[in-house]
Amino acid sequence: MADVTLSTSSHTYDDLAKKYGDFMAPTAKVKLNGADATSTGMAITNVRVSTSTAVDTDTATLTIANAYDEIERDFAWTDKYALGSTIEVELGYKDQLTTVFSGYITAVNYSLPREGTPVVVVTGMDSSIKLMRGQKIETWQDKKVSDIAKQIASEHGLSSEVDDTGTKIPLLARGQQSDFQFLQNMAIALNYEFFIVGKKLYFRKRFANKSPVITLTYMKNLNEFSLEHNLSEQVSKVEVHAWNVKEQKELKGTATEIDKSNGNTKTGINLLQTMGGSNFIEHIYANVSSQEEANTLAKAILNGRALKLVTGEGEVVGLPELRAGLFIKIEGIGQKLDAAYYVSRATHILDGSGYVTQFQVQGNVV
Repeated sequence: MADVTLSTSSHTYDDLAKKYGDFMAPTAKVKLNGADATSTGMAITNVRVSTSTAVDTDTATLTIANAYDEIERDFAWTDKYALGSTIEVELGYKDQLTTVFSGYITAVNYSLPREGTPVVVVTGMDSSIKLMRGQKIETWQDKKVSDIAKQIASEHGLSSEVDDTGTKIPLLARGQQSDFQFLQNMAIALNYEFFIVGKKLYFRKRFANKSPVITLTYMKNLNEFSLEHNLSEQVSKVEVHAWNVKEQKELKGTATEIDKSNGNTKTGINLLQTMGGSNFIEHIYANVSSQEEANTLAKAILNGRALKLVTGEGEVVGLPELRAGLFIKIEGIGQKLDAAYYVSRATHILDGSGYVTQFQVQGNVV
């Protein structure tokens, strides 16, 4: 089974329909502790894989419908789904399958109902779990955050794709944080993204590649979609305040512009101006040591706020290529709404009703 990858290749819906035989005969292939679940006799149902670039991790959940032996009064194959064992999931149609998850079994639920058949529900997390265990107190001198991210990836046996963060920080300290928490906080402070796909750690600039992986059209191949524009969380400016101990003076970083997610023009800042909202300022008091750090943090916070301007969710026929961390283009919903949106979460669901992919999107311009 191939490793999971974050492919940025663009596809047309028609090409995927051809590849997957018009999306007939949805299929899941699961490996538990290295063994093909189907070949061992397991009946796998209700497969669910969730991918995310938010604060949580990629997860996989599946049900083994025939694990309980009523004659022996015992569960079979327990060595295959033991805690800590590996789990890999491929999804697709007929014999055209794509790996969508690889990780470790973190929970096993044995369900024995009053009526009906006992089942086992297996849950797995991606390699992020390695970075979540344990907390450290650590300091670095004259180090780039990007170099630290690469170092952490290597320590956990992961490859990495890391965008250079530029400036070396004179003194960077972390206090009683896991590697996951530390990189997450650093990503937020730099307006970067941090997440793991398969065995690769990503620490990259936000919106580095805005090319949509696919275009979905309402009333054609997009089953359903909802979109919300919401101004309530927007601000016109972010100011970061800090005290420079060495020079005994205040540092003030400011940000009034964002990195736009698509070709639309109006940001939350622009919309607030129509309300006379030039004074909607968010003040942040932070521990930064230079003017550059203060400006970077201000911009990162403003960009984070801006992503609450546009949110949406939709559903399409199961597409293994669709996952969090990519852009998709939505069409057929209106001239002002047709645009590329960033996928913050994509969930693949294969059960008795078929195979669908549900997704959540974000944007910062209207």
